[in-house]
Amino acid sequence: KICKTMIKYILKVLPFWTVMCVLAACSSSEDNHGEKDPDILPKAETTVIIYMAAENNLSGTASDNLSTIANASKTGNLSNNHLVAFVDKKSALPYVASFKDGKETRDSHYTCNEDFSSADPEKMYETLDWIQTRYPANNYALILWGHCSGWLTENDTIATSQQKSTL
Repeated sequence: KICKTMIKYILKVLPFWTVMCVLAACSSSEDNHGEKDPDILPKAETTVIIYMAAENNLSGTASDNLSTIANASKTGNLSNNHLVAFVDKKSALPYVASFKDGKETRDSHYTCNEDFSSADPEKMYETLDWIQTRYPANNYALILWGHCSGWLTENDTIATSQQKSTL
């Protein structure tokens, strides 16, 4: 039953993401003077985005996977590519990190002053749009990392903590 619901949800949001990718591919990072914004990195061939929804019992696993990704970036050919992760773990504000030469580097240009549900479609759109703007590329790949039921917000840790604080 959950899988059918998830498939229906994916089919409902798939056209939205297709349009978003087309619009992002047609956008320009140049202003009226033809100068590039200094906060936008050089255009890569491919940007791989890992969207890690780990504000649950996967938080420890996310840390292990991030170390593995950093280690793998030593041997992978990332010379003209971006490898980026949005990370939302328990008891920490979400952040964006890039990987290259065996190192994970938090992107200081991404600021998040409050916790939010990474399963929220609006927040996901905002985050992915920010990453696509900051890490432009000819091609994009998106990896959704987390529980297959992570989009079910009734068990969300933020909602739970907000409920506890109102009691």
